[in-house]
Amino acid sequence: QWETIGKGYLQDIENRLEPSETMVTLAQQVCGEAEAGTDEAKAEAILDWVRRSLSYQAIEFGARARTPNRGDRIVNNRYGDCKDHSLVAYQLLKASGLEARLALIHNRTALLNELPSLNQFNHMILYLPDLHGGRFVDCTSKDQSFRLSVPEDLGDREALVLDAINPHLRRTASYDADAQKIISSRKVVQINELELSVTESVAFHGYYAGWIRRYLRGKPRSTYEKELQQLLENYAKLEVEQVTADHLDDLNKPLVLQLAYRLRGAVDEQGQERRVTLPAIWERYFIEPNYSADRSSPFQLHYPLTFRSEVTLALPKDWRVNLGADERQDQAWGDWMVNSKIEDKAWTLDGRIAIKSGQFPAASYLAYQKDLEHALESISPTLILKMKTNATDE
Repeated sequence: QWETIGKGYLQDIENRLEPSETMVTLAQQVCGEAEAGTDEAKAEAILDWVRRSLSYQAIEFGARARTPNRGDRIVNNRYGDCKDHSLVAYQLLKASGLEARLALIHNRTALLNELPSLNQFNHMILYLPDLHGGRFVDCTSKDQSFRLSVPEDLGDREALVLDAINPHLRRTASYDADAQKIISSRKVVQINELELSVTESVAFHGYYAGWIRRYLRGKPRSTYEKELQQLLENYAKLEVEQVTADHLDDLNKPLVLQLAYRLRGAVDEQGQERRVTLPAIWERYFIEPNYSADRSSPFQLHYPLTFRSEVTLALPKDWRVNLGADERQDQAWGDWMVNSKIEDKAWTLDGRIAIKSGQFPAASYLAYQKDLEHALESISPTLILKMKTNATDE
């Protein structure tokens, strides 16, 4: 039984669980420096300290690697694996009078409930019963907020919570769709016969913020233009000129990038007509499906995402553009919409693509692929601008 497995493991590591005087002092210091007054604030301060102070050295939980080091040694070394991170956090929380449980999980495969065994686990995390109504946290996740409903890669999985009295299986939460969003606002101006100039503000929320933080972490700010150029150049002929990042180190806030870039070959001008192809670079980076003509297995969309896009094109003097038709579609995998307007000598598009998480049959992949490509094309249309022929031509 799982209860027997859990109690046996707790007995094996019993001499590692009690915080020493050094750990008690450290807990007081961490909470004091953070001016944490509430239990929730204390828990977040401790978890954040462990995440920032310990380097992660991956040693997968397994038959030869099940016993964490002692808390004092881990803190002195300033590094450890998932067991070490979890144990230090557990001891500091316990020393602060906060409820916490070690927990075991597998981050890639589903648990076989009918075969109780420690061999089914490859990772250790924590369960805090009093944090946000009960929350699993992973201190080895260096770029994601602890306020997310579930740690990255661990959504909707069974974990063995190592409660001293009643070890038990508990399912982690699903990924919170409302928290997983990207919001982009782009202002586009034609600067010559072939190029567009784009200024863009893009706010990443949830796991998407963590993934961009991870990409930029450790890189000098002076190299951000080069890094973003390399990240995005497969999705457009662009030249990134300037990048700034807001809230890069505050994991509880959206990560906001401010970008300026040029798009080469985005304008085709022939006489009194211009064809202007608008960008959807971030949408394609995160949403564009992998091409498959004959898929034979179900496909999985792991993380939900709502991507909101606002694109404004300044209309050159004496040029006009016709509004396209508004569109909206609802599909099994999600939904999307786009509408546009002309106001204050500018054409503006408002678009949204919402993707659900879940598993879908192989037979529907081609339709999913076509639907999503149509959505991306609708959010990045090629506009036809025509020169006004007289004063009343609007």
